[in-house]
Amino acid sequence: MKRIALDLILVNSDDLHDGTRLTDRCPIGGNRCPRCRPVIRELPYDLMAIANTWDMYTNFVSALDDKHLSSNVNITILTNNTVEVPVGVCLLKLTTRKASTGNEWLVTACRSTPDYHQDNTGVLHLPLNVLKTSLIS
Repeated sequence: MKRIALDLILVNSDDLHDGTRLTDRCPIGGNRCPRCRPVIRELPYDLMAIANTWDMYTNFVSALDDKHLSSNVNITILTNNTVEVPVGVCLLKLTTRKASTGNEWLVTACRSTPDYHQDNTGVLHLPLNVLKTSLIS
């Protein structure tokens, strides 16, 4: 990609196991192919959205370096001191090598939301629901 000067943003919008086609040969139902977890953890995702909350929290969030978006989703950790913690981050500023966030197609895709704005540095500010519905779908 660097050679042809393109940005590639790798997004997983949920359905982590079944949606990747890595589990197609695994039995249907139950825990779908736990052997695919290490493979998925090694993929260089730029952005992941919520899927199975406990699976994401215990197996993936720590490997994602704050690239797991979960908006208002908390999970309760049952220990001696039961606490609620966010599963992932609520906001993410995506920066690419070629500044793809300034492309007209992205601005057009986001223009319909009242919360959208673009600052003087070219950064798009979007609510999370716009990312999920307009950009990931």
